[in-house]
Amino acid sequence: MNTEKSRAESTGVAEHYAEMWQRAWEPYLRLFRESAPPNIILPDLGKLQQRYIEFACSEGAAAYRKFSQLGADYYAALLNTGMNLSEEFYRQVYQTKPAPPVSVPRSAAPVRELVFTGQIGSTASRSFIVSNRTNQPARVSFELSEFVKQNGSDKVRLDAQIMPGSFDLAGQAERTIDCSLPLTEALEAGCEYRAFLRVIGFPDMKIDFVVKAESAPPTKAKPHVATTRRRKKRKS
Repeated sequence: MNTEKSRAESTGVAEHYAEMWQRAWEPYLRLFRESAPPNIILPDLGKLQQRYIEFACSEGAAAYRKFSQLGADYYAALLNTGMNLSEEFYRQVYQTKPAPPVSVPRSAAPVRELVFTGQIGSTASRSFIVSNRTNQPARVSFELSEFVKQNGSDKVRLDAQIMPGSFDLAGQAERTIDCSLPLTEALEAGCEYRAFLRVIGFPDMKIDFVVKAESAPPTKAKPHVATTRRRKKRKS
């Protein structure tokens, strides 16, 4: 920042308004000189007082407004000069030349995960939310892949029940989806199976389904209770 330039601007504002003040005072100074000459004698004091009263009545309010306006204009100009200098200072010190925009690849939506656990033969249920972050409505449906056994190639298809299976979703709206998954005997207990659910209507949205089934506890055999038949007494 050029300090000499800023000092010159501030000095120029002060000199300009000092000259305006001097020019504004000149007619009143001439009036005072005419009203009160240096060789005034006592009998003329009454005439001087009369002239002062006439001046106060006719010119006093105008003079007060004129000098008040000059003062307000001076401080407004001084404030504007200071603001301009401050903006120039921050622009030179902090503002850097903007770099050309860099194309950033669109990041994929985070993958969510639903874990279904339970005993083989039971049904596990989970819920998730589908949100439409755009302003346009979308037609939503779902497509579930086969479940693949972890650390293996075995595939299992489970009949998932998704409610609702398809619907229209307005812009900036969301909806809760309920999903029920039967844990059939096709699953191996203690193993983890994975599949993914595509949300048709939102290409970037994908939900991982994880199944961890447990073996059902063995059924306990009912204890056998021996029954004895009572013999009927014969009539004698």
